Amino acid sequence: MSLSKEEMEELKQLFNLNLYEAKLWTALITKGTATAGELAEYSRVPRSRAYDVLESLQKKGFISSKISKPIKYVAMHPKDIVEKIKQDVHQETGKKLENIEKIKEKEVYKELNELYSRTTDNENITTTAIKGRYNIYTRMNKILNQAKEEVIISTNEDGLIRKSYELEDTFKKLKEKGIKIRFIVNKADDKIKTKINEYGLLSENSDLDMRMTIVDNSKVLLITTKGKEVPHHQELGILIESPYMAQGFKNILNRI
Repeated sequence: MSLSKEEMEELKQLFNLNLYEAKLWTALITKGTATAGELAEYSRVPRSRAYDVLESLQKKGFISSKISKPIKYVAMHPKDIVEKIKQDVHQETGKKLENIEKIKEKEVYKELNELYSRTTDNENITTTAIKGRYNIYTRMNKILNQAKEEVIISTNEDGLIRKSYELEDTFKKLKEKGIKIRFIVNKADDKIKTKINEYGLLSENSDLDMRMTIVDNSKVLLITTKGKEVPHHQELGILIESPYMAQGFKNILNRI
């Protein structure tokens, strides 16, 4: 089997192999069964390196050897390699998650947790600046999932369309939990109205020019940039965690 330079590079990346490992493995797949010498000649890997590389491939589970003189090697099926890699990743991820959970048992973590709680309890208003549409939507999704009673979303037509797709799963979960959702928009076509009405109450106001999300009279996420006037990566959001501010903005929207 002859692979192009680009295909060989892709193979290396996909299976985390070095160049000699990739060459010998593909050579063995092509040959079926072969000795180290035959593989070195076929793949043009230096014979002095072939034995070490084949041993490395064997340890990684890409090949096996037959008891014979001289020793012959057999390639494992690619699908078996993929399954092995998946198992290795699962095991490694599991170990990492276990180690992360153990952080909570450390005294320094407990001290930081206590310090954070004392600090935030003494703050009446917490504000966080968020730059970029992706980051704004990520934070929006987070506070929506924290909702317990009510969510109010004020936006424009383009924003409503984006939210109907980006946050669709979240809206479904909120509805299933019995959380009220109110959407206020400057305008919307019948198609988007039908979709949004599946999750909550939609009202229109052509004079509205305000983008914000209010969650449970406790949090307000304001978008301070206007529509298409700035690129999406420069959009700026301000998250205000304050019952006083949340209730104030809610009162404004309730008059609309």
